[in-house]
Amino acid sequence: MTTQAELTAYIERQLREQGDDIDVGPDDDLVMAGLDSIAYVRLLAFLDERWGVRVPDVDVTIERFGSVAGIVGYLRARGIEDDDA
Repeated sequence: MTTQAELTAYIERQLREQGDDIDVGPDDDLVMAGLDSIAYVRLLAFLDERWGVRVPDVDVTIERFGSVAGIVGYLRARGIEDDDA
C-alpha cells in the first residue's frame, strides 16, 4: 500500500468515526471534509507511530496538513517514501 493510500484510508476511518462517511481525494480540504482538531491530534500520533515522524507544532500548517497530498509531501520531505511503507 502506498503512503498516500494508507494515509487516505486512515483519514477516512477517522471521518467515519466522527459520523462523516466521505471519500477523500488527495487535494481535498480535510477541514472542509470534516476532520476536527481531535482527529488532527490523532493523525499526528499516527504519523509518529506508523512512520516515526514527530511533527513539531510549527510544522502544522494548512499548506502541509490541509490535504492528503500536503501530508504526503511533508512525509516525503522528511524521508518517508512508499518503499518504507
